[in-house]
Order: sequence, then C-alpha cells, then structure tokens
Amino acid sequence: MVKQFQVGLMPDRVRAYNLSQAKVLAALKGANQETGGSVLEVGEAEYMVRASGYLKTLDDFRQIPLTTNDAGIAVRLGDVATLQLGPEMRRGIADLNGQG
Repeated sequence: MVKQFQVGLMPDRVRAYNLSQAKVLAALKGANQETGGSVLEVGEAEYMVRASGYLKTLDDFRQIPLTTNDAGIAVRLGDVATLQLGPEMRRGIADLNGQG
C-alpha cells in the first residue's frame, strides 16, 4: 500500500494567523520541491539525475514556516494543521461488467 502525508488545516487557527489555503499550499510546494536534473552519460550507460523532495517525516512537515506573528516568531504548519501518515487517497474507480 502506498502511503502519503495528509495535512488537515484547522480553520480557526488559519484565520487567527491571517493565512489562506493558497498560502499554506504555496509553502508546502516551496518546501518540498522536486526538480529534474539531466542525463549523465558514463560510457554506454545513461543515468537520470534528479533531486527528490526534501521532506521525509511528519516532523519535517510540521516545521515548514508559513509566516511570522506580530512578535516576529515563525508560524509553522504544525501550528495550524494536523498531520498524519495514511494510505494514498483513492482516485476514481474501475469497473468491469459490474465488478470492481
């Protein structure tokens, strides 16, 4: 089973820090960028070089900075969201002759 990190925003806390879903999503994307590299040719072989995402644990996600409060202290994702590791969300459904 494929696992995924699941983020549940707490609306009251998001509002308290004057944040939006879009700002939280942008911070998530920025903190876990995966970038394509290039092809490394060694003799007759080719190797794809790629930098994978940086976030590996729930605590990595909790520490993502979103903004600062009035005192200049960082507000992190863990301050406004619950995080858990769960099964990958099902996307669609396949059916063949009424069985699926």
